[in-house]
Amino acid sequence: MTIILHIDSSPRTAHSGSRMLSREFVDAYVGAFPDSVVHYRDLAAQPPTLVDEQWITANFTPSDLRTTAMQSVLGESDVLIDELLAANLVVIGVPMHNFGVGTLLKCYIDQVVRAGRTFKFTPDGPRGLVAGKRLVVITTRGSDYSGPLAALDFQEPYLRTMFTFLGITDVSFISCNGMDSGNRDGALEAARQTITALVADIGNISLTSHPESAVGG
Repeated sequence: MTIILHIDSSPRTAHSGSRMLSREFVDAYVGAFPDSVVHYRDLAAQPPTLVDEQWITANFTPSDLRTTAMQSVLGESDVLIDELLAANLVVIGVPMHNFGVGTLLKCYIDQVVRAGRTFKFTPDGPRGLVAGKRLVVITTRGSDYSGPLAALDFQEPYLRTMFTFLGITDVSFISCNGMDSGNRDGALEAARQTITALVADIGNISLTSHPESAVGG
């Protein structure tokens, strides 16, 4: 059984390409593997809270010394991290905003990147604690960043770096390029073909979660 965490990060709803494609990927995967369980998080409907001084103070206070107020401040982060740790397969729909990720996804990442829970410091440097998962990121871009504009793509490198830092090394990107370049239908069709191929490639592999990775508080 695969536990899927499906995250949409676009502030748009009805006309969002990333939402449409992420849903089609999840639907295709569940169609192939009906015993899958899907947990859905819409970051536009439930915007993650901005990290502030109270959050930072609570986070860097040892867990056994945190006050009730500090625990409350970190409550949302704990929920988001628990969802991430429980999943075998994480699917994220991500529109490109100003060459990078949007505010909603950045706030989500800030909430789940926590020392002692999703990574830890060691004598050899930081080590990710979110292991044994597969990540599929479905991006939509107004222009084509697969050619001459590739140097302006700060979306895929950032996301790959962040989630690899957390320990997720099995990462696939499906990039829908050129959505606003006059060939939206062609861009969507190319992305759909990649979705079909990736679902088939994943196959009925054993995706094993590691709840023991959730250390600390």
